[in-house]
Amino acid sequence: MKLIVNIRGMTQQEHARLESIDDILQSETVRQQILPIIERVRAELARKKEALMTWEPIPLTVFGRALPTEIRSAWVFVLRAGANTGAERHPNSHQRMMTFEGSGDMQTGEPSQWQSNVLVSNPDAPLEQRWISIPQNVWHRPVVGADADWTVVSFHTVPENRYGNLVQRQLRDDETVSVLYHKDRYLYLVIFANDRSVSESYSHINGTDLSEKEIANFLKVNAAGEADVGH
Repeated sequence: MKLIVNIRGMTQQEHARLESIDDILQSETVRQQILPIIERVRAELARKKEALMTWEPIPLTVFGRALPTEIRSAWVFVLRAGANTGAERHPNSHQRMMTFEGSGDMQTGEPSQWQSNVLVSNPDAPLEQRWISIPQNVWHRPVVGADADWTVVSFHTVPENRYGNLVQRQLRDDETVSVLYHKDRYLYLVIFANDRSVSESYSHINGTDLSEKEIANFLKVNAAGEADVGH
């Protein structure tokens, strides 16, 4: 059987999958539920002057039962103008991302061999200019122009683990790996060295401070040695 691939390396089956998700996102009912999330994420980026990006999950109930069954989480990300957040990959997740507002370059490949994939938010543009499909373990990095922030909606197939849903994995300059997880109302940022957790930080998704009880619970888990797991 001949495999037919479009200009961004997607099979016809994957292209059709993105078209179905795109149709869902064009629904006025869905967009009206996503817009308040975008406004909150924008406001958080405005408050956090040093942050390169901010994010918030989208409840899957927003989409009804229309999404492909393999999608396990959906997110809004707002990346600051001029940001380059570095290379990352998702070892257990296929990422599908659409430009919602603004534009940017989601480069794929690996250091010194990056392939440019410029995405725009014009609803009349072809699907391949608004969406990108990134299979698991493919290195990628977003590069944002200096003129405006970039808002994207991202879908992941991340499975559950002890930390929760894997959101982002990034190789650091010191060869450690930072991994961001989402579970319930918390975000976990874990630094791994040689497949062992060496640092963890926790926060609420909405940016509010942890209570003393919550801090004590996290410290108790770490003291029990439960944080030393692979990623």
